[in-house]
Amino acid sequence: MKKILISALFLSITIIVQAQDKHFSQFYSAPLSINPAMTSLFEGKYRGIVNYRTQWNSILQQPFTTIGASVEGSFSPFKRGKYPDKFGFGVMFFSDDVGTQSFSTDQISLSGSYHKSLDYKGTHYISAGYQMSIVQRSVNFNQLTFNDEFNGLNGYTVATNEVLPTNNITYGDMSAGVFWSMAANDKVSVYAGGAVHHFNVPDASFYEDAEVAPDRIFLKATIQGGARFRFSNKYDLEPRFVVFLQGPHIEANIGANVRIALDDYATHNLLLGGWVRPVSDVDGGIVLDAVVAMAAYRYENVQVGMSYDINTSGLAAVTKGQGGFELSMSFIGFYENDNILCPQF
Repeated sequence: MKKILISALFLSITIIVQAQDKHFSQFYSAPLSINPAMTSLFEGKYRGIVNYRTQWNSILQQPFTTIGASVEGSFSPFKRGKYPDKFGFGVMFFSDDVGTQSFSTDQISLSGSYHKSLDYKGTHYISAGYQMSIVQRSVNFNQLTFNDEFNGLNGYTVATNEVLPTNNITYGDMSAGVFWSMAANDKVSVYAGGAVHHFNVPDASFYEDAEVAPDRIFLKATIQGGARFRFSNKYDLEPRFVVFLQGPHIEANIGANVRIALDDYATHNLLLGGWVRPVSDVDGGIVLDAVVAMAAYRYENVQVGMSYDINTSGLAAVTKGQGGFELSMSFIGFYENDNILCPQF
């Protein structure tokens, strides 16, 4: 019976309900998913990032997993210009797997951006970006059990009479954003940005006839901001926030991390941080969904980060407070210096 209830729940969520997008608690370890204007907004020529997240291990035999990877690069269009403008381009891949029901979402995205310098030194930028994606959703109906399959004695062996839709769909998706960043001096830098995702409002229904069970993805707005305060060569403080608004859903991540240099030259660095994630509940109120703890190690242009979600919502009684574990790894090529306007995370 438990298997039937869980199967029915996930089938209803994945086929009929307009659900929220996937997310990472280490949200800045996946910048192209936050705002396409952040494509290649870093000190260096190229960057590679890999992300891994697993969730609900305490209540599911096969937990939710998300794997992501991205590669970005940039070039300067005006070699002899006074302003250090640059174009950015990137490729991003994500794969979500719901586990028991073998419901998966795979996405590949191409991003382009233009970073306009507002001064000669390259410390003040306004950026714009655009992203095009191809998304594929699939579900394995053989993993689901329906009531009419029960043989009346000892198992679910009878063929179901349920009329099931196709188990695989593909659709296009589009996003765009803007981003502003400024290094006021070598001690303080600030940034803010916003993006609109799914502005083509794609239909993600498994049914060919959209009138049967339409599943238009809600348009999503992202608002972000933060700062970096450098107290010395050994210590930085980076407060930050990001807010997602999608249909009736609201999710925010608010917190900060501290960088601690482990040597005199800041070659080895330890990053410690945490933030809270308030979300909207079914009644439209705001509840605290999770508290996130993060630790990372950075050696020159390579960084490895880990985080863990401590669940504080109504599910905490079932999950025993256990949430999601994440791992991220990043590498920046032709790294120039540590004066990074966009947080390296």
